[in-house]
Amino acid sequence: MTLAAGDSSQFFSARSLLSGSAGNAPSGVFDRHNFTHYADSRFGTLLVTNSFGLVGGRETETDDDYRFRLNLKIQSSAGANEAALRFALLQIPGIQDLVFERQAGAFIVYVYGISPNVSPGLLQNVQNAINDKAAYPLTGLAVAPDLVGISLATTVEFKTGTSVEEKNLALEAAAAAAENYINNLAVGETLVVNEIADRIRNADPKILDLGEVNREISEIFVWRSRSDSTRFSRFLVANLTPGLGERIVVECVPIRTRPSGKP
Repeated sequence: MTLAAGDSSQFFSARSLLSGSAGNAPSGVFDRHNFTHYADSRFGTLLVTNSFGLVGGRETETDDDYRFRLNLKIQSSAGANEAALRFALLQIPGIQDLVFERQAGAFIVYVYGISPNVSPGLLQNVQNAINDKAAYPLTGLAVAPDLVGISLATTVEFKTGTSVEEKNLALEAAAAAAENYINNLAVGETLVVNEIADRIRNADPKILDLGEVNREISEIFVWRSRSDSTRFSRFLVANLTPGLGERIVVECVPIRTRPSGKP
C-alpha cells in the first residue's frame, strides 16, 4: 500500500496463515510490523492495528455437523419465538452468545461476539436475520453489549536467582494470564478477584508472591461509560457480576516487579 502525502491513515487487507478457528483473533491485537522502507522508520511513527476482530474462521464441517445445522435451520423456520430466533441467530459466524430482553411490542438482542468489540458488520447480519424472522408488529433490535472495563495493578516478587530476562518473560505471562481470564468470562459469569490473583501467581514458576499481605491485587477498578461517551471508574471492592447487556473486558493490567525481601 502507498500512503498519500496528505493522508494520515490507510486501510489494507490481511489474511491469516492459520486455517479454521485458529486463525480468528480479537480486535486490537495486531500492532507490530517490520516496515522499514519509509523516511521516519527509525522513529517508529508508522503504527498498525486491526480495528475489528477476525471472526470468520471455521473448521472443516463434518457430515454430522452439517446434519445438525440443517436440523437447526428446519427448527428455526418453524416460528419466531425466542428459541427459534436463537437457533437462527447462532448460525451466524462470529457469535459467542445472545441475550434477549423483552419489551412492550419489541425486544432487544444483545450480541456477544468472539471479539469483545462487536463489529458493525456482525450486528447488521444479526439485524437482517431478526428482520427476516420477527413477525409483525413485533420488532427486534440487535445491539452490542456495554463494555465494562477492568483495570488492575499489582507487584510480583520473584524467587531468588531469577534473571532480568526471566522476570520480563514472567511479567508478560502474568499480564496475559489475567487478560485471558477477564476477556474469556462467559456471558453473565462473575469476575472473581481471587481467581485473577491465582492466574497471575500460576503464570510462571519463577513467581514467588504478589501484592501485599491480604491484598494480592493492589489496585482494581471497574470502568463504565456515560451517555456522552465519557468514561468513569470506581474502585472494585468485591467480585463483580455483569448486569443485563454488559460484558466484562480488560481495560489495563500493569504488573511490576517487587524487590525480594520486602514485606
